Amino acid sequence: MADEGTNSSGLLGSIAGKAKEVVGNVVGDELLAQEGALQQEKVTAEKEAVEADAVARQREEAAAIEAAKHENEVARRRLEVEATAAEREERIERDREVAERNVEAEFRREELSVEQQERARLEAAEAAERAAHRDHADAVVDAAMTEREAEQARAAARTLDALTDRD
Repeated sequence: MADEGTNSSGLLGSIAGKAKEVVGNVVGDELLAQEGALQQEKVTAEKEAVEADAVARQREEAAAIEAAKHENEVARRRLEVEATAAEREERIERDREVAERNVEAEFRREELSVEQQERARLEAAEAAERAAHRDHADAVVDAAMTEREAEQARAAARTLDALTDRD
């Protein structure tokens, strides 16, 4: 808006112009009357220019405020997008880590299962080997006993043969 000096000089200029116009009309000085009218028009034009300038400044300020609001909104949205992207990346990373841990755990379970199966096969093979050794040892003992019994039977047969030959 206009300052006090402009308003008071505009008012004084308008009053002076009106006075010149009135005096010029009263005394019949057309040039003085025209000068007074022009002075009033000049004051009115200056007043309108000051008002238009004030309106333009207000519009500029409003446009600057709107531009700042728009920039703030754009920045806010960009930050939201960045935050959302960061959250998504963190979630993806967490999911990847969970998946890795799950794969590692499954691998360990399978590895443990394979180890347990291998241990069970080895134990079964060792048990079968021990049983085979026992069976072999039993068979050797049985064969030895059968051989001894056969030897005893042969000896008894020889003895019987010898007794029957004497008779």
